[in-house]
Amino acid sequence: MKTLFDISQELLLLETRLEETEGEMDDVLEEWFDELQEAKAEKLDNYAALIKELEARAEVRKKEAQRLMDIVKSDLNKAEKLKIRLKEFFVMQEIQKIETDRFKLGIRKNGGVLPLIYEEHLDIATLPDAYRTETVTHSKNSEAIRTALDSG
Repeated sequence: MKTLFDISQELLLLETRLEETEGEMDDVLEEWFDELQEAKAEKLDNYAALIKELEARAEVRKKEAQRLMDIVKSDLNKAEKLKIRLKEFFVMQEIQKIETDRFKLGIRKNGGVLPLIYEEHLDIATLPDAYRTETVTHSKNSEAIRTALDSG
């Protein structure tokens, strides 16, 4: 079966032949024209069918991916609830750490420093120098670059 590109090239060639014969079609040109029209129609129909099939397959896969993501979310929520229950048990039993055959369990405190919360309208200029930093940013000057390119 001819490719869409092959059909297109042959149609252009047929058009050139028709121009050479001033639009007169003999039996050979007419048969060639009919074959190309049939091949074009079949090829376009196949393209459309393939596009529809790919879109339908993509939709099914999209729904399956969403279904799996829902399962992932559910599993993570269950794990989080189990962690909370386990922590409550540790607190009630006054357990800090314990080791099982497969795991070491313990209660951890949240790590890291606490976030700073500033007043909404804090004027940075009023802060002492020790509490300020100067930030310098560089960016491209597109206008200067364009002018330089234009001038050679």
